[in-house]
Parts: sequence; C-alpha cells; structure tokens
Amino acid sequence: MRPHARSFAAITLAGACVGALAQTPIPSASAFSNGTDYDTRALTEFATFSEDMVGSQVTVRFGDGTTESVSWAAAGALGTGWSLVLRNDSFIAGAWKLSNDGSRSIKGLTFDGRPGNTVFDVVPFTVNSPGSLRGKPLGDVFAANNIGFAQGNYRDRLSVDGIWYEDLYLVLDIDFRFPFMAGDLFYSADTDNIDIQLGGITPVVPEPGTYGLMAVGLASLVSLARRRRTGRPEVTAGRVSAN
Repeated sequence: MRPHARSFAAITLAGACVGALAQTPIPSASAFSNGTDYDTRALTEFATFSEDMVGSQVTVRFGDGTTESVSWAAAGALGTGWSLVLRNDSFIAGAWKLSNDGSRSIKGLTFDGRPGNTVFDVVPFTVNSPGSLRGKPLGDVFAANNIGFAQGNYRDRLSVDGIWYEDLYLVLDIDFRFPFMAGDLFYSADTDNIDIQLGGITPVVPEPGTYGLMAVGLASLVSLARRRRTGRPEVTAGRVSAN
C-alpha cells in the first residue's frame, strides 16, 4: 500500500486530464444521514487505490428501472455494458470513471464499501478521524452528456474506536437528474481503508440499558393500541380519560 501523499501538482494534472477528456463541469451536492451505525478500531493511514477496495459492492440503477450489482475487483467493477474504475488515489479530481456503452441509460449508482473494508471521508478542510487525512465529498463531476446535476447521499456512519468524528460513511448513493446516456463520466469522492488486522468493521450494538428502554416503549405502544381497539378508557395520573 502507498502512503497518503497528495501533491498539488498531481491534483492539478488530474484536473487538466479530466478537462481535456470531458465536457462542461456538472454541479453536484452531498447530503448525509446516520443510517446504521458501525465501528472500527483504526484506519490504515494510507491513500486508497483500486486494489485496496476489493470486495466492495457497486450497484448501478438503469433508466428502465432495473439494477445490476457487481463486486469490486482489483481493476474495478465491470458490469453489463458499463464499468466503474478508480484511476488514481480517490482524493484526486476525476479519479473515478464511470463508462456506459449506451445500451441502457444510467440513473445513478451505489457504492457500498463495507464488504471491501472501505470508507468514505467527506470532510475536506480538517483531519477528523485518527488515521485519516483531509477528505472530499462527491465533486469534480464531468460527463460526456448533460446529466444536469449529481446528488450524493452518504449513509451508514462509522465511528473509530467508539468515537464518532462526523467524517466517515460506508455507503455513497449517487443520483443523476438526467440519465447518463453513453460515454464516460468522471467524479471525485475520497475513500480510506479500514485496518482489518484490528477487527475490520463491526455493527454498533446498543447498550443493555438501551434495549430496556426500547422494550418499555414498545410495550407502551402495544398497550395503547389495545385500548384503542377495545374502547377501554385510559387511566393516567389518577384520572380517567375517555378515548
């Protein structure tokens, strides 16, 4: 694996290559939701390249309503009439390349890093989680045809050794306003790697006290539903109130 080296010259060169290969930049934005909580003991402190993400899951959504899911291999994800590859460190502008042969339009895609111990780092200006340098959310989007807008939705947050630093997510959903018809589409979205020697990724299990509170809340809801079905009055705080 390679050290997390990101020079200004490399970023500038990559940006120039994207500009030469693609059309007008496409505006983009990102949103974030907690989803399911996961935890890891540590990150690797290395940049992420294609061979570091093997096992991750890529799902493409087509314009006809169908989908196709492919596991990430060392060379990327190869589907039926489409491919997604990572040409450089994922931090670099335009490092991701989505290709479509035109047999079906593409409405969006989902990259799930959990099976490949890969995580998205979305904070660009500061170093938050230990073992991670500056990140970058979805951006630097260029496409052969006008997709109008690219919306990134990050979910399933990741804590490091029990602490949530607000920068790591395991899944990225990308949706295009207009279908991606054919050709090549480029974008950037920074990723880091999990240190699998220290346990990889594990779901966060609620504390026993949390289970107790959940049980009490569920029992209260069941009791209320029964009273409403039977028409029995509800007794609260020493007084009777009719439903």
